[in-house]
Amino acid sequence: MTGQETRNKLTDYWKESGVEKADEFALLTNIIHQEWTGLTVKSIKI
Repeated sequence: MTGQETRNKLTDYWKESGVEKADEFALLTNIIHQEWTGLTVKSIKI
């Protein structure tokens, strides 16, 4: 559950900072994922 709680807090922060569109959330998520794993989300889904 900790991972989901962290994700919720992060997306809440993004919303408070003015992020509104799904593609903006996707871009930010992809940046975090790429920094963490070295891979893009898209490359893993293939």
